[in-house]
Order: sequence, then C-alpha cells, then structure tokens
Amino acid sequence: MAILLYTAVVAVGLAATEAQKALDARALNAQLEAALAQARAAVPAASAPLMVTVGSRRVPLSLDEVEAFTAAANYVVAHWGGREGLIRRTLTALEAEVDDRFSRAHRSAIVNLAKVASAQPLSDGSWRLTLVGGHEVVVSRTYRDAVLARLGR
Repeated sequence: MAILLYTAVVAVGLAATEAQKALDARALNAQLEAALAQARAAVPAASAPLMVTVGSRRVPLSLDEVEAFTAAANYVVAHWGGREGLIRRTLTALEAEVDDRFSRAHRSAIVNLAKVASAQPLSDGSWRLTLVGGHEVVVSRTYRDAVLARLGR
C-alpha cells in the first residue's frame, strides 16, 4: 500500500512539473511571436526582398527590379534584367504579396506596369506587352481592360 501511495505522489509531482514546463514553453513562444511581429512591422513589406533560386544559389531580389512573374506549376519564374529565377510559391499566393505596381495580365502572368515599354494589340483581342528587358507577356482578354486602364490606354 505504501508503494502505491508513493507512486501516486511521485506521479502527481511529475505531472505538476511537466505542466509548469508547458506553461513556461507557451510563455516563451508568446514572447517569440511578439518579437517576430515587431520585427516584421519594422521592415516594410515592399522593401523586403524575395529569395529567388538561380541555378544552385538563392539570391535576394527586390520587387523594384522585377519585370514580370510567370507561373510554372507550383513555382513562379521571376524575370528581371534579362535573368530568370524560381520562387517556390504559386502565382496566386505571390499576387497577394506584391504591391500596386503589379497587375495580373494572364492566368499565368503578373506584370510590373512600371516596366512596360510598349503594348501591341493582337488579332484575337488580347495584347502583347513588351517589357524594358525585352521579355514579352500576353495580356488575355480577361485581364485586358484592367491592365490597359492602369497603363492609361
């Protein structure tokens, strides 16, 4: 009987210790979350670079440099200055992160309107945008009116 009582007392003590460890871990987690939120607020989203995979390296890419983003399954290809790099994200997810300089031009493309060099109508009602780096993006009829209005046409 004494052994059972001793075992019960030890079990209650261990449970109390583990409960206190869990409370301490939750408090530390809350502090870390608050610090992370504060750090994110200190860095404006527009100036935070995207990490782009170029070959076997990951390089930071500023949104100011990007001419267009195109879809490639669950990846996005970033086009800038005649170069390309991959981002492990869907185009829809990336569209929610970019600012007003960018506009959806096609179900598989987002274009930086500040980097459009020329716009040319095509026979099927869509348009072809030529960007300053030479890359061309087709604007589908679905997005045509919104893109052309933002370009002032």
